[in-house]
Amino acid sequence: MSATPAPPAPGPRDEAELARAWAAALDQFEEHLASYRRVLTDDGEPTEAPWPPAELAGRPVPRALVPRARELLARASLLESDLQERQNAMRTLALSRPRHPQAHPRPSRRSTLL
Repeated sequence: MSATPAPPAPGPRDEAELARAWAAALDQFEEHLASYRRVLTDDGEPTEAPWPPAELAGRPVPRALVPRARELLARASLLESDLQERQNAMRTLALSRPRHPQAHPRPSRRSTLL
């Protein structure tokens, strides 16, 4: 038995409302980027809200907001590159550390609780 998908959220009614909704969505996206940047630089915690909001799914970004959307997309791409560099550096560091099996000796099989 398959679940029926939830109906889409009602969307903005006119162009002005659409523009306000997209401006708010871009603000939210910018907050996401700042949050993930803090994760990379300050060990912050990311926020996890769905983006874009359901009511904007499939709705075009108004022309007046396209430059800002592109700028945020470029920042997201840079953040993704920085994250990949961080992961590569962590992997390289982990692989470059010598393994010392004696650093964590196994406990003896003999019980000391006799």
